[in-house]
Amino acid sequence: MPLEIDVAIITYLLTYSGLTALVSSRIFVNGSVPENVIFPYVSMFLVHGEDDECFIEQSGFAEDTFQFTSAGLTKIDSINVAKQVRLALKNYSDVMGGTGGVNVQATLQDGRRDAIEKRSDGTAIFYRDEDFIFQYEKEE
Repeated sequence: MPLEIDVAIITYLLTYSGLTALVSSRIFVNGSVPENVIFPYVSMFLVHGEDDECFIEQSGFAEDTFQFTSAGLTKIDSINVAKQVRLALKNYSDVMGGTGGVNVQATLQDGRRDAIEKRSDGTAIFYRDEDFIFQYEKEE
């Protein structure tokens, strides 16, 4: 059975040395960030997804948009992590996730934004959110 796109993305990102040098294996899916997480880290979340269909049958292609949040205890940490996510994903076109992976046709960046969370202890968490659209072959 082929990998799901989110599993393929995580599997691929965990092999991208520029990113893992900063976050190790701290790449989380769908808001599953542990309460006492070590910074920096990356969290990804499906923002929008759709299957391309035609009138007669399904085309076998899908397009999903994922938001990648790079979090750090300094702004520069969040920016550096986001840069590695961007370098790993922007314009990616290949099989993602290794053997049995997903055939990604295109990966397009679709915007970014920054945020800051002030904590009660006086510290802050800095975030950079970046959205990427994945166009890929979807096997049923």
